[in-house]
Amino acid sequence: MASVSVRIDEERVSASRSAAKAEFRTVQGQVEFWAKVGRAALDNPELPASYMAESLMGMEEPREDSTPFLPRQTSATPHRGHCFTVHVTLAPSSGTVYPDG
Repeated sequence: MASVSVRIDEERVSASRSAAKAEFRTVQGQVEFWAKVGRAALDNPELPASYMAESLMGMEEPREDSTPFLPRQTSATPHRGHCFTVHVTLAPSSGTVYPDG
């Protein structure tokens, strides 16, 4: 990828240097990340900038480091290996189903 030199005031360079250190990025990588967040925020004004930043950070993570999503089980969710049996009676004339007992 080709690169170009861009003038950035010292205050922003200093801020990006601090943020880069905290986020384990280079100063150039931090400035590029902020530019991506800003572009995404302008393209999606209905979404918070923090959501954009988190989404972009997630996209930067290597796939082998990711954890698959596993929904947590609730009391209404049967545990693996268990099943439920429901007995019903069908009323002959109406087609209505009534649970037994």
